[in-house]
Amino acid sequence: MGVPSGPSRWVSLRASDSEKAELKDTIRWNLDAGLELTVADYDWVYPARAALVAQVAGFFADVDLLIGPTTQVQPFDIATDWVREVAGKRMSTYIEWMESCSWITVTGCPALSLPAGFKNGLPVGAQLIAPLREDAFLLRAAKAVEAVTGYAARQPIFAGSPAGPL
Repeated sequence: MGVPSGPSRWVSLRASDSEKAELKDTIRWNLDAGLELTVADYDWVYPARAALVAQVAGFFADVDLLIGPTTQVQPFDIATDWVREVAGKRMSTYIEWMESCSWITVTGCPALSLPAGFKNGLPVGAQLIAPLREDAFLLRAAKAVEAVTGYAARQPIFAGSPAGPL
């Protein structure tokens, strides 16, 4: 995808038909939904986002680091393109099953995912979230967590791999 040059590069990201054809349906849907947003959409959401950022800053006044799930579900079959139900609730888009990450993204806080263990031999991640602008602290904390758990050094064994099935 080409990024327009000049001031308009912040306003529009357009993909050619041939570029879009290389993307899976869910990504094309997401790209198109983003392109449909208007200035009025941004004007409407800005005050709510500003209030959220202020609340999160207040939370981090007493907390150094937040840890949470990367998704609302356990690892699933590779043939499943996206989870359509979580705890009995139908997901209307592929983004909904990953809301635990996207909600954090809106806060502007630095966040990362790192290995947190295995469930039935498949990797499970945890999300570390730090206060706004504390990216370096987040990276140091993640390095310390990885050193203590050792999960980053472990590799899952997938069915059909030389080491055999899970």
